[in-house]
Amino acid sequence: MNRPLMLRSKTQRRLPGHILVLTIFLISGSPAQQLPFHTLSVRDGLLSNYIMCIEQDKSGRLLIGTPEGVSVFDGVSFTNFSSKEGLAVASVTALACDPVEDETVLIGTTRGLYILRQNRVRQIPSSDPGATWITDLDTDRDGTVWAGAGGGLFRYRNGDLERVPVTGKARTVTRLTVTPDGMVWILNDLGVHRYDPRRGMTRTIDSSGAYYTGSNAIMHDAKGDVFVCARDSSIVQFSGGVLTRKIAGGGVLPMFVVQDNHGIYWVGTSNGLYACGSESPDPSLGVRYDMENGLPASALNLGFFDAENNLWFGTEGKGITRLEDRHVAVFADVDLTGLGVFDKRGVLWLTSVDGIWEYRSAGQMRWTRTLHRADRGWPTGYPYAIVLDAQGRLVVTFASARIALFDIAHYGTQQRGLPVPTVIVPRGDVPPPDGFTICADRKDRLWCNFGEGRLGAVSLKDGRLLRMFSGIPRDIRKIYEDLYGRIWVGGYNSGVTIIDASDLGSASVTRVKGLETISTRNFFMDRRGRMWIGTLLDGLFVVDRDTIIRYSERDNLPSNKVHSFAEARDGTIWIGTQTGMAYAPGGDPPFRIDQDLTDSPVYGCAVRQDGLLHITTRYQLTLVDLTKSARDTVPPVVRITGMQANGKFIDLQSPISLGAGENNCRIEYTAVRLRRPASIRYQYMLEGVHTSWSAPTRERSLAFAALRPGSYTLLVRAINGEGVVSREPARLVFTINRPYWQQWWFILLSITVIGLILFGVIRGRVRRLLEIERIRARIAADLHDDIGSGLTRIALMTEVMQRQVHGLSRQQKVDGALVHEIGATMSRIGSISRELVEGMSDVVWSIDPRNDSLVRLIDRVRVFALDVCESQDVDFRLETRGDTQQQTTNSDLSRCVLLVSKEAINNAIRHSGASQIGMMVRVDNGRLHIEIRDNGCGFDEAALSRINGLTNMRNRVEKAAGTLHIISATGDGTSIRAEIPLRE
Repeated sequence: MNRPLMLRSKTQRRLPGHILVLTIFLISGSPAQQLPFHTLSVRDGLLSNYIMCIEQDKSGRLLIGTPEGVSVFDGVSFTNFSSKEGLAVASVTALACDPVEDETVLIGTTRGLYILRQNRVRQIPSSDPGATWITDLDTDRDGTVWAGAGGGLFRYRNGDLERVPVTGKARTVTRLTVTPDGMVWILNDLGVHRYDPRRGMTRTIDSSGAYYTGSNAIMHDAKGDVFVCARDSSIVQFSGGVLTRKIAGGGVLPMFVVQDNHGIYWVGTSNGLYACGSESPDPSLGVRYDMENGLPASALNLGFFDAENNLWFGTEGKGITRLEDRHVAVFADVDLTGLGVFDKRGVLWLTSVDGIWEYRSAGQMRWTRTLHRADRGWPTGYPYAIVLDAQGRLVVTFASARIALFDIAHYGTQQRGLPVPTVIVPRGDVPPPDGFTICADRKDRLWCNFGEGRLGAVSLKDGRLLRMFSGIPRDIRKIYEDLYGRIWVGGYNSGVTIIDASDLGSASVTRVKGLETISTRNFFMDRRGRMWIGTLLDGLFVVDRDTIIRYSERDNLPSNKVHSFAEARDGTIWIGTQTGMAYAPGGDPPFRIDQDLTDSPVYGCAVRQDGLLHITTRYQLTLVDLTKSARDTVPPVVRITGMQANGKFIDLQSPISLGAGENNCRIEYTAVRLRRPASIRYQYMLEGVHTSWSAPTRERSLAFAALRPGSYTLLVRAINGEGVVSREPARLVFTINRPYWQQWWFILLSITVIGLILFGVIRGRVRRLLEIERIRARIAADLHDDIGSGLTRIALMTEVMQRQVHGLSRQQKVDGALVHEIGATMSRIGSISRELVEGMSDVVWSIDPRNDSLVRLIDRVRVFALDVCESQDVDFRLETRGDTQQQTTNSDLSRCVLLVSKEAINNAIRHSGASQIGMMVRVDNGRLHIEIRDNGCGFDEAALSRINGLTNMRNRVEKAAGTLHIISATGDGTSIRAEIPLRE
């Protein structure tokens, strides 16, 4: 199926949009204008300057066949495919896009058919010897690619190349084209033939004459009419399947016919390019363009109309030339001195060092121009400033400080020169003016700068000086009348002044606040009543009532030097700057740059009522028909072209999964744009990292360093020169894998190993704890059973011996003193034995694992305290606070608390004389708080600091990582407070 956005040299398809070329006729032998041709050659990267065929793929890339191979152009650079990339024979004869796959191209060569896909070339195998030399390719609307060859007609479908049985004289194919009705037209030395694929029938349409031998091309237009560029310099036209006429070539050899979307036929010949209108591709009725108009060569061998409304022309040695779809013309042979002005009939007048130029429309996009040189009655010196007064007359200043009035109301094409002018200044009491700037207002008054800070209003009727204003800045640069009749005066460096000139008698001079020091270059008031002011270095200012807004290069102006303004019919404001044109669509920023029109300082611009824009620089005039100059409103299509990870190229066709060390990525992308490719800007956003689009940039690649592991989606979009954004951003999804130590399997394995280790450690610890418990139990049993019983027996035996000694003493069988000494010794032995038994009992109790409980510890202390206190008639009370029921202890803690408590209670009973002893046990935040207090006599702690009992208490508590505080004073009782961490 024919794609509607493609047209090759032999195939025509109607496209939306406008092809805009301004055809200009010149008179008086003046040189021709330059059209916006742009030529690409081997210097730009093209494989060869000999162009054999042109095609465009679905992505918009231009494919150019040459004797050296295929060059693929994306608007910025070329990618070339020749014998090095797999073309057995580099000479390319025809190109066609695959109707199914994007960026897939069929390449016809003198050695068979090749396919270019994903930047790889391979040959399509065929056992038919007739398919060796491919002569032409074309695609129908059903998606079939038709291939003409020296051995016949072939059809390419689903990857296979098959012969099509044609009969009669159509058995060889020199050129072919497929018309919208699906018919395959064949051209060879025997005539013109048509093959009907539905019926499988072949019919010879015309075989008369020898002019088909060696014919150059066959193509069709949007209506389906077929044209053959014959070797006898004629163009043969077929309509409705029959020969309708033969157009004489007029001595030039036609090479191709291509039709643009306006229906205009363009005929390339051996002697120039002809724009022939929409009625007929007849070079004799067209306008000829050659090297003087900007073509690289007068002889063109093929033409192509792309999807962006550009016309491309191939040459046999000068490369390929593009003519963009703009209605524009450039005159570069003028030496302009001032600004141009359109008169009431639409004629453009310009002043130059040679005289006054007249540019007049001749209809049907044709122009003439005439140079009016100094004639009788003209002031001396070259003309400079030029304006139009309220009656449509030209007011011109001259280098001799004279101002002349040309009445052109009755000037016509029959006159050879302009009418004799009337010198109006200087005159009578009017001094010579500075002719650099003048302004003719709507009341037939001419405002002139008379120097020394004087601004005068002169009557255009009789030349009288109506009023001279003083107090104006001395360096007047521009005078302008706004829509309300006010006169704006701008100085070189002295800001802006306004004169309300509705009544000269009462008019006053007013300085504009906020603009006192700007360097004015021009004024312009738009239809909305906003005043635009161009400056030398400060950009432009927009005065809207009481609001002043400044715009500069930061707002996308091409330069801060602004010289001129113009307003189009749609409200667009065109701005002439030091480095070319800019415009504000609809009259509001953001600004767009159009330096393709010119990149020189634009001193003047204006828009005619019908939409014609003139742009004047020092040495060039550019004319643009804004009503037909198509804006670049097609959203650019952006695509990812390549990716590298740590310098390694990544295949974009498969899911992208990168290793943990491949986290330094470089990604390349492009938006194929054949029209104004330099205006394309790009934005990107990495989802998950960025929350908004990046700033626009021309760069077509970006790099990410040290990306963290994870999944990423990169979005890239393009913005053309008109600010149109891609409908859909290009999307690249890739994953950077985690290092092996962060992989799930490694984490699971690590957890398992650590779990096993912890299990082993815990199990070993449990074993040791159990072993310790068993050891503790055995020690406790051994102490209780063996040592305890032995000490008890010693104590009992000591008591027996004491009784025996006392018995002997009573019987006076031994010396009394000796008996007393032996009794005392035996008493001490018994006392020590009982103390050891009691102490051992506490040790045995503390190491017994069954007693590792705070409750059992408190009960042990309570039992001891009650026994001791009751024997001494002392009141004892025990209080517990906090969670004491669930707390566990260990042997060290139990022994420390038990011994400290017993020591404190014994001391209170023995030494204080207390009648009451209180004990409080509290658990708070994992710490055990113990307080033992009495109401005894107290003591001075400093005097008793060396007592072993107190010292032992403090040491025991500190060994348990706790603190002990003794609070006592003589006659005020004693309080002992211990704080010990609980350890399970």
